[in-house]
Amino acid sequence: MILLSNIIEALRAIRANLQRTLLTMLIIAFGLTALVGVLTSIDGIKYWFSNSFVRLGANTFRIENYTTQLRSGGGPISRGKVHSPISYAQAKAFKEAFSGYSPVSAVGLGNLSATGKFKNRSTQANLQLMGSDESFVLTDNYRIDKGRNLNAFDLKNARNVIVLGHEAVTLLFPDRNPVEKMVYLDGKAYRVIGTFAEIGNSGLVGGDKMCIIPATTLIKDLPDNFRSFSLHVLAPTPEEMDNYVFEAVGMLRQVRGLKPKEENDFGIVRSEQIINNFMENLRYLTWSATVISIITLFSAAIGLMNIMLVSVTERTREIGVRKATGATRNHILSQFLTEAIIITQLGGVLGILLGVLAGNLVGLLLGGSFAVPWDWVFGGFLLCLIVGVLAGIYPARKAARLDPIESLRYE
Repeated sequence: MILLSNIIEALRAIRANLQRTLLTMLIIAFGLTALVGVLTSIDGIKYWFSNSFVRLGANTFRIENYTTQLRSGGGPISRGKVHSPISYAQAKAFKEAFSGYSPVSAVGLGNLSATGKFKNRSTQANLQLMGSDESFVLTDNYRIDKGRNLNAFDLKNARNVIVLGHEAVTLLFPDRNPVEKMVYLDGKAYRVIGTFAEIGNSGLVGGDKMCIIPATTLIKDLPDNFRSFSLHVLAPTPEEMDNYVFEAVGMLRQVRGLKPKEENDFGIVRSEQIINNFMENLRYLTWSATVISIITLFSAAIGLMNIMLVSVTERTREIGVRKATGATRNHILSQFLTEAIIITQLGGVLGILLGVLAGNLVGLLLGGSFAVPWDWVFGGFLLCLIVGVLAGIYPARKAARLDPIESLRYE
């Protein structure tokens, strides 16, 4: 009964000082919006990033002509030393030697901003033109939707054929089957032999923007003496990954003509290595957002304390009347403390709602799903409770200690 009375009295006081109360609530709300919004966004980013690499599978690794390294302090993976390119001849030799172990695809970069055209329709300069072989769909987890995949005959004869990504199909062939049609990518004509099923866009290399031509056709149409082919290797199971990496390293050393004492002039890139490192860096971002938000909340606590002190001064006579009619120190203390807690909780509700909406907007833009970080939602309410108690305890104690006679005389 006393609690209900305190809540009603607190709401009445909040309404009487609405402008100042709203300003304090907004400071608290902005602090929690930053915290919950960033953490919700991070959940969306985690989903997006993991989804970007999970396509490759936990049992797929790539061999590149550079070594990867971790920056000091747990920084992101970056390119270390860049070595001489892996030529198509070397990629082909490795693929043939390793064919008895596992599927291997040789992938060469053509253009990451290619423009597609079919009759009077065209795409933006955002298609990704790559050169590869028939194993690409296996190692990179793609699926043929219509038509067929590349084959050995296409590679041997450097045929001008292409397997279109879902985005190119959607834009260039919205109402017809593209198979056997002629399309132009950056002005060069290719006959469509197949299309990839929709896979989604990761924002990185790959996804629905990917269009594949034979590696030999890539060399013919887009010659580049500095192009390096990457080797995508599919191990049977994640548990056998280390063994296959070991075998692949030894085999590519032979293909590259390295002597026993020479270091590898290539590097291994695993999808889970990139994911784990990225998640580690997101952890630092999470802590940074938490610290900044807590500082903002305690700044709001100072503002709330100031409002409560002003409120105590303005309501001195009211406090005297309540004490004269039987209110104890504990009644006055709990009343003002309840008022401070209600203000912070109302600000917390607003901040959490805005944070979840803002964070999910970022997540949905990245292709993630709607998420609510419930642990931080409850944590936000707990933070607001702490802020309310810390901000309200001193003004409440000051109000409780007022002399009733002196309070009644206050003008």
